[in-house]
Amino acid sequence: MRWIVGVGLLVMACGGPGQGATDAAAIDAALVDGAPPDAPFDAAPDASLDATGSCGQDSDCADPHAVCDLTPSPHACVCAAGYAPDLTGACTWSGIIANPGFTSTASWTTAGGTVVDPALDQLGMSDLGAGMFDGDIKAPCPTDIMRIAQTIEMPRRSRAEPLVIEASYRIITEIPDRTMQLGIGTSWHDATASGLYDYTWHTTRACLGAGEYAPETTTGRGGARQFSMVLAPPTLCLITSHFAIDHVQIVPASPGECLTPGVVPNGDAEGSGGWSFDAAAPASAAIVDGVGVGGSRGVQLHLDSRCGYTAAMVPLSIPADLASPAIALSATVATGAALELQIGQAYAQVDGDGQRATVHLCIPSYQRGTLSALRTRVRAAAGTCSDVVNLDAVLDDVAIVDDPACGSDPQLADGGFESMTPLVGTAGVIPDSPLVKVHDASLAHTGSGVLRYTLNTTCGGPRWGLGVIAPAPTGTEGPALAFYYKAEPGSGLSILGFSLSPAYISDGQWHRGISCLDPRLPDIPQWADFRMSDPASAPNCGLPVAETHLYLDDVTLTTDPSCPTHL
Repeated sequence: MRWIVGVGLLVMACGGPGQGATDAAAIDAALVDGAPPDAPFDAAPDASLDATGSCGQDSDCADPHAVCDLTPSPHACVCAAGYAPDLTGACTWSGIIANPGFTSTASWTTAGGTVVDPALDQLGMSDLGAGMFDGDIKAPCPTDIMRIAQTIEMPRRSRAEPLVIEASYRIITEIPDRTMQLGIGTSWHDATASGLYDYTWHTTRACLGAGEYAPETTTGRGGARQFSMVLAPPTLCLITSHFAIDHVQIVPASPGECLTPGVVPNGDAEGSGGWSFDAAAPASAAIVDGVGVGGSRGVQLHLDSRCGYTAAMVPLSIPADLASPAIALSATVATGAALELQIGQAYAQVDGDGQRATVHLCIPSYQRGTLSALRTRVRAAAGTCSDVVNLDAVLDDVAIVDDPACGSDPQLADGGFESMTPLVGTAGVIPDSPLVKVHDASLAHTGSGVLRYTLNTTCGGPRWGLGVIAPAPTGTEGPALAFYYKAEPGSGLSILGFSLSPAYISDGQWHRGISCLDPRLPDIPQWADFRMSDPASAPNCGLPVAETHLYLDDVTLTTDPSCPTHL
């Protein structure tokens, strides 16, 4: 989801190093979000301590931002990471990011040609110093992504409050083909918006997702996470980029600013808010009385003509602690229509038959613990744009659930295609999708689920897009996707942006394939587009050909000696 950037003044809290901190490193270490570092304290009063005055778990501590420190004996309640006692002894937010104003280089690590410039001083900046993503990029492409980062200690969300990343930045030249992002761990937020190449400083805020806090399994004050600002590698390397971050900090959210993980705002459409709508009249999109489950309110998308446009969107905060997260919804889609569902950048489709159905969509694993959105759109079957279709789709009771059918693999959801849920990663084609999950043990490599591709026209090769977080290299083995495929003679398989090994075989038998991932992106989602290919050129597209099939099964993340450990 792209964050809307507002223009405003970034106010920095005052603070300084403790007495005696005279060298640059000591001063830099003390500047955490503009305030002194936290200090442990014995919270009082305690909620439920034992006879020795020792806590046993976080809930024993009365202060909502205190945790049970199991290190001393007896155990003591101390402020969680990012919090420190105020004058009353209550744990209040003090900050997490060291040297948020880039006044020295001691706290930050740089890669890909980035630098920290402590002396940068320009009108509109919050303070001296900035992180600089500056460079004239020529072919060949750089071997590292542009990154400025530091290790921080995050609290558990159960002992914290909703938090946001707030940053002041400036774009001097356009950076098409590249995205500036800020994030913690594998959760990312776009930091830029188009139309802001005006040489002035802007402020952006982004709520943290559940996966950006320390895992609930950690103990003590919190857990170590990496905070990063990155400019991803360009597709084309003949561009110039000039981007600067003046000040970045993590601060408490304003009331009502951030979503509660796992709660879909107005998912049942009974209230107001949550949903946003976009339609080109006379098509329409709105919450309507009496169209939902049991005559309740529901989200209705009405498509008047074949080429009309109607869409709705609801934001999501996906939990980090569900084993098999999925989106559940009630959908009624008219015959001849298809309801397109988009989760982040991944698409799925529900073909209409006029009957109400409960639909589950497996959430891609790389989106666990992140902020995302469910976007919906109604499309009609092929025909001419002037055709009047008057097709409706109704959504209701949208929720995030734990669905074991999506599999328990924390790295890849439903890689064996065993669930009966719609395929996430393609929107399909009306009326007969050439790319479907089939449940037939005689066709599958293992189990009963398999992804079946069908090619019946030139240039008509269907495509399945898979987003993943690459595993870390192990020794001499680089990150990879492993999978099994069975291709009928004459059919082909290409994986856009990836290398395929060993040599592709189309003999109607199962073979194991390896597709290497980019080792430069250990925490940034990568995309693999598995496409059934044919040799036809564009002038010959759309011509019927003898139907062939390709089957894909048992997709997993792994490491492999045929893949590079670095570039």
